[in-house]
Amino acid sequence: MGRKMGSVVMVLGHLRAQYVAGVAATRARLGRVRGCACAIGLFALQLAGTAHGQMVGPWQDDGIWGRSRLVDLTNGGLNSDLVRSAAAQGFELSGGQAVDLQRWYSPRVPNLSAAFLTEVSPNFGVIWGGAVGERGEKYTLGPTGTLGVVFRKSIAHNLVLEMEVSGIYGGRLRERACVGNFGAIGGVQRVNCRLAATLIPPKETLNYLWDEPARAVGVLRLVVQWSF
Repeated sequence: MGRKMGSVVMVLGHLRAQYVAGVAATRARLGRVRGCACAIGLFALQLAGTAHGQMVGPWQDDGIWGRSRLVDLTNGGLNSDLVRSAAAQGFELSGGQAVDLQRWYSPRVPNLSAAFLTEVSPNFGVIWGGAVGERGEKYTLGPTGTLGVVFRKSIAHNLVLEMEVSGIYGGRLRERACVGNFGAIGGVQRVNCRLAATLIPPKETLNYLWDEPARAVGVLRLVVQWSF
């Protein structure tokens, strides 16, 4: 008898696989998913699923790390995409010299964001993790935290309901100004690095320095599995 499922989940241990699929889909809609990171998360998940086995047996308490698996690994956190867009820009000085913003808006250390799934019981898991934040020459991006839960309930012998509620919070972004020489008329002034070559007066560009508050992104996902 064949099986037809609305998700990748086959057993409780595969809550991990379903969570990765859900997170990937959500981040794709937000324009924040990175294929390489998803591949790493899925690969780690496959290893974990193999070790866990293909059927749910008697649940054992192996300690928090023994019951936890890495389910998502990405480079970047909330507001990281805003910084990356600035790093791709540049401008020319009056003398023709090119200025590349990448050196000012690239992190000194990669901002790795990780999420784990810890099985509390055969039908309940906790999602947790976060990112350490990042710092470049002209900006600081605060850390983020991830927290959520996954429930799984058998409604009938061939019908399973699964729900995930999770959220990501943090990523405060602050930017520092540059100092530019605007010639005999303008003199040396502080200026927004990203707007130094625009027609906006240097002093006014300071009003556009990033000072983004921490953000919150929520995920609510419902999966119904029907087998026959």
